[in-house]
Amino acid sequence: MSKKTAKKEVHESKLTTPHNHGKHQNESSKVLVQAKKSQSEDKKELQNPEFNYQPPNFLKSTLVLLAAVAVILSIFISSLALSGQYSFQKDTQAQFAKINQELKNIRNPKPTTNLQQVKAVPEENQSIKTQSILGVEKLNPSWDNFTGSPNNRFSLIVYVDMECPFCKIMHENLIQLQKDYPNLTIVYRHYPLEKIHRNALTLAKASECAKNIGGANDFFRFTNSVFLNQNLLRYKSGLLQIIQNSGMDALAIEECVRNNDTLDRVKYDQQEAMDKLGSRGLGTPTSILFDNGQETNVVINGAAPYPMLKNALSRINSR
Repeated sequence: MSKKTAKKEVHESKLTTPHNHGKHQNESSKVLVQAKKSQSEDKKELQNPEFNYQPPNFLKSTLVLLAAVAVILSIFISSLALSGQYSFQKDTQAQFAKINQELKNIRNPKPTTNLQQVKAVPEENQSIKTQSILGVEKLNPSWDNFTGSPNNRFSLIVYVDMECPFCKIMHENLIQLQKDYPNLTIVYRHYPLEKIHRNALTLAKASECAKNIGGANDFFRFTNSVFLNQNLLRYKSGLLQIIQNSGMDALAIEECVRNNDTLDRVKYDQQEAMDKLGSRGLGTPTSILFDNGQETNVVINGAAPYPMLKNALSRINSR
C-alpha cells in the first residue's frame, strides 16, 4: 500500500467517526422523547375521571351512619360499665360499714336481750341446750389452760381452733364475760381443724410451747396475740410476727414446735372432743358451761353473742 492510499483511509475514518456519534445521540433523544410522552399519557389517564373512582353517595351515607352507631354503642357500653362499677363500690362500702359496726359491738359489748346484736354464725347454728355431756372432763387445774380461780362455781370449757375467725369473736366476748362474772373460770382446749385451716395445728402446738417455756400465763399471752393478729396468718412469716408481738422467745418456741414436743398434748384434747362431742357435728368454737356445784351443764354451739352467753349463765345459775 502506498503512502498516499494510507493517508486517504485515515482521513476518511476521521470524517466518518463524528457522523456515527451524532447518529447515536439522535437515537437516544428519540428514546427520551418517547419515555416523556408515555409518562404524560399515564398522567392524563390518572387524571381521567374514569380512573378516579369515587364511591356513590348512598355508600358514603351508609358509612357515616355505621360510624355514628358505633360511637353511640361505645358511649352506652361505657355508661353501663361505670354504672356497674359505681353500684359495686357502693355495695362494697356498705358491707365494710356493716362489718366495722359489728366489730365495734364485739369490742364494746352492751348488756341487752337483743340477740341480733352480733351474728357470728348462722342463726340455726347458734344454740344453748341443757344436757349431760358424759365423759367430758371438767376443769383439771394440773392439765388445763384456764383463767380464773379453779374453785369458782362456774367453768366454761371452750374447744378452739386458733385460726378460726369465729373463735376470735368468741375470745373477745369471753374476755368481757369474765370481767362481768368474776366467779367464772374459762378453760381453753384444742380442736384444730387441720383440713380447712393450715396453721391450726401449728398454732395449737406453739401455744403449748409458750406455756412450757414461760409458764401458764404465757399460754394466754400467746393466745391473745394470735387472735389480735389473726390476719397475719395469711403471710408466710405471720406466725413468727405473732410470737414476736407477744414478747416471747421466738427461737425457743419455733424449735419446740419443730420438734413436736407438745403434739401429744394437743392431740389429747382433740381426741377427747371427737370421742365425746363428735356425734354432734362438732365445729369451733364449741363450749360447755358447767355448774360445778349442781353437776349440770349447758352446751353452746358457735360464736355466741355476748347476750347469749349472759343468758346461759343466768339459766344455769337459776337452778
